[in-house]
Amino acid sequence: MKLSKKFFLLIPLVIILYIGYISTRKDNDLVGRWIQMDYENGIATYTRNYFLDNQRPGIEFNRNGELTIRQNGSWCGTHPIVYDDFEGYWKQTSDSIVVLNYQINKRGNKTGKIEEEWLILNPIDHQLKIKTLSYSNQQIKKYKKGK
Repeated sequence: MKLSKKFFLLIPLVIILYIGYISTRKDNDLVGRWIQMDYENGIATYTRNYFLDNQRPGIEFNRNGELTIRQNGSWCGTHPIVYDDFEGYWKQTSDSIVVLNYQINKRGNKTGKIEEEWLILNPIDHQLKIKTLSYSNQQIKKYKKGK
């Protein structure tokens, strides 16, 4: 019986903490998971989601500056496309500029260190529209044993 009283006393505390968390989170925060829904005229449109979709490109921005990019994991763009996750870091340098750094290791030995600079075109809520301002790929050669 004592356990159930303690449990019911904890419920208001949990509710208060949750409301505090929600009120400190900004709606215009990049942190979270984003699924790419469209790409037209050089503008990518992402929608906020609870998880990364296995059948679409996406990105997850973590509060600690780490990121996960889900994109085509092979050298070929014909269907069926296999998506892989690539790890890296991100930094918001202004209200509308984000810099991404990550390393790709695609199937077929195509690897590289990527740096992208994004321009955020809209206020962030549940949709994110970006335009890539710059993209650099420093190729990393992979050597097979015996060669």
